[in-house]
Amino acid sequence: MSRSAACCVLIRDGQQHCYVDVWACLRRELIWGPDEFEAWLVAGGEADEEPEDLCGVAVVDFDTKVLAWGEVDSLPRRRAWLLYSQLLQHAWPGFSLSEIASSDLQRVVCDLLDLPFDPEDDEEWDDRPEDVQAAASDFLPGMWEDDDGDEDDDDEEDDQDEPPFSEDNQGAWVTIVDETGEVSQRGMVELSEDVLSGKGSVLAELIALQPVDLPAEKFVTEGLLFDQQQRRMVYWGQGGEKLVRKLQTGWPDWTVETLLDGYLQQCQASGQAGVPMSDAEVLGGFLPGLLSNKRLDMANLLGAMGGSLKKSAIKATGCLTFVLALPILLVAVFTGLWEEAGYALLGLVVIVVIGFKVIEAKVKSKIQNVLGSSDDAMQEQRPPVAGPMDEAERRKRMDQMLKACQLPTLAEAEPYFDDVQQMLLGLDD
Repeated sequence: MSRSAACCVLIRDGQQHCYVDVWACLRRELIWGPDEFEAWLVAGGEADEEPEDLCGVAVVDFDTKVLAWGEVDSLPRRRAWLLYSQLLQHAWPGFSLSEIASSDLQRVVCDLLDLPFDPEDDEEWDDRPEDVQAAASDFLPGMWEDDDGDEDDDDEEDDQDEPPFSEDNQGAWVTIVDETGEVSQRGMVELSEDVLSGKGSVLAELIALQPVDLPAEKFVTEGLLFDQQQRRMVYWGQGGEKLVRKLQTGWPDWTVETLLDGYLQQCQASGQAGVPMSDAEVLGGFLPGLLSNKRLDMANLLGAMGGSLKKSAIKATGCLTFVLALPILLVAVFTGLWEEAGYALLGLVVIVVIGFKVIEAKVKSKIQNVLGSSDDAMQEQRPPVAGPMDEAERRKRMDQMLKACQLPTLAEAEPYFDDVQQMLLGLDD
């Protein structure tokens, strides 16, 4: 079975050395600096072959002091990328840093290792909605109503209960400044293909959407400003230069600009202050991943997920026990047979607990059987992570980096730590 791996190439004295690490999280390994990153790679030995499934690429040229790197799983917000880049530059003093787009990872590896490269193999699958209506239908309440005003029964009711730009309904924010200077806000799950390519009357379709309130930054995944007065648009988000080029091609008569941190500028164009995220809040979204000292492999991921599922299963079992016990209690109330009801309840609890343990053991056994065949292959000589293995030392070093970059401390960022990341990375033990 093909396993996701990062390919790392170190260049020193003109010689290339290629290393591969399965389930690597490069942003975690790189943050401790060039010496510890190199030591971590060398400990596992050089790779015999290129990985079939790339999750990341890092190229470190010690001769020219250049670090170029990229991952498929990038940080979800551009603000997070900016703060991480600030920390990374501090950790790699004297190095020139550059980002490799996820769509270019395979090409970079093939160029470095003199391997044949098929452009079709490197095409990034883009699953953006085709048009404005599709992009808005999963985002705005009431979009699934038919001509009679009835909601489509095939769609999940839960989706209709989440207001746009909320915790469970985040999306793209579009601001439109019309020719009279009037400003309005729109929202959708993502910028759709017809918006990017400027197809037909897409701007009119955007204007026809239900208006939304100006969103808080933490609920926005990307933003786009249309200024009809100046025929200018400004994009910001994870789409980066590739998406900007697509906008420039699709809107040739417009000036297309990009901003690394565009939320405040879009708020300014809207004439409102907005609700920007603090640096501590942004840091809280990715620092748990940097602090983790555990290898990210399938067994650990499934184990963490299993722990979460077990908690849910215990709650569900408690509810089931209560439902089953309710008739016994009602009988006791009307008959007065409390002693007999007590024995019955005790027997019910014992049966439920035994049943839960039997099912838990069977599930664990099946997971171990699935992973057992690959456990030996997953063992590597390389340490689980680069940098210090001791958790206290990792925290101390990270705090030093944050202070050196004049960013909030760990204590200030911890209230915003992502619960899911902490669970998966073992920081909530």
